[in-house]
Amino acid sequence: MARTLLPYLDKRAEHYLRRRKNFNYDSKQNGEFELLIRLKKTDVRTVFDVGANQGLWTLESRELFPFAHTHSFEIIPSTFALLKKNTQNLDRITCNPFGLSDREGDAVAYTHPTASELATITSGGSEIHQAEFAKENVQVRTGDSYCSEHAIQKINFLKIDAEGAEGTILTGFSGMLEQQRIEVIQFEYGMANIYSRFLLKDFYSLLAPAGFAIGKLFSTGIRFSPYRPENEDFRGPNFVAVHQAKPELIRLLSET
Repeated sequence: MARTLLPYLDKRAEHYLRRRKNFNYDSKQNGEFELLIRLKKTDVRTVFDVGANQGLWTLESRELFPFAHTHSFEIIPSTFALLKKNTQNLDRITCNPFGLSDREGDAVAYTHPTASELATITSGGSEIHQAEFAKENVQVRTGDSYCSEHAIQKINFLKIDAEGAEGTILTGFSGMLEQQRIEVIQFEYGMANIYSRFLLKDFYSLLAPAGFAIGKLFSTGIRFSPYRPENEDFRGPNFVAVHQAKPELIRLLSET
């Protein structure tokens, strides 16, 4: 009898763990949309959507932040064409046909055969998703050079969804981070970080000295906390960093 219960108990335990630790990629349930709703109460003027895919999040951002300009970046040319089509004739959106990284120039991206949102410049997707990823030559730039070229003095909200490349992208914003010109950063963390070798600890090591409070995103807000090794579970999905020069933002976005 006990042995026959084990599969059921394992399933229930996994279900409980997923809910408790928010292993949820549905933006309407995992806190991503709630984060935007709360940020709507603030003066958001400049938004970056790095890894914009076909533009769903970009469109939500434009609707919720009526005075903001959204800069969207999509590294895969065929997906960029869909992003451009989905946002055509809309003002306050700049679509860029390249990715961001810690350097400028050519790069190799890996694309899933059917899921465009899984494209990345980090290897390992074939093993994680049990699918044959194709290689594609792409272009990358640094966030610092892009901001300099477009005279962007401040980013109110920087969202990064790059399937493991988040660390190199943040490194490319080192100047903006050092000068305290980014207020809120949302970044993904998951199994792809095993292959990029950029751990949750590395996010904390990069962002905490730059003045950010960091925490995991839940449906009820951000659970700010110092780094703990036991959180290195590669399950994600999202963490948020808020600059401590904005204590009112930390209070607004904190878990309730």
